[in-house]
Amino acid sequence: MRLYKLSELLSAIFASAGMFFYLGTLAAHSAQAAPAAPAQQPEIVVYTCDNLHHAPPASQYPADHAARYALQRLHYACQTQSEAFALATLWQQDPTAGVVLEPQPEEQQP
Repeated sequence: MRLYKLSELLSAIFASAGMFFYLGTLAAHSAQAAPAAPAQQPEIVVYTCDNLHHAPPASQYPADHAARYALQRLHYACQTQSEAFALATLWQQDPTAGVVLEPQPEEQQP
């Protein structure tokens, strides 16, 4: 069995400590070099009658998806609003438009 001198032991200890320090620094640097991908934030898009033509078609969503029904309701609401504006414009021009008059019974002659 070989006996080591104190200087040889200290040299081996410092060499291994230096190696561990180097490996630790290298590992810390490589961990910082690869940034984590940012978490995806959901995108919130608000559709109105003015920008409904930019919305994806409702048929693109599954049958039970909430967005499908919301887009359909918005489409019907915008269509109803458009028809109401057209009717209001028509009534503004001619207030008697669309009025159904019941026929008056003819006077009976004796």
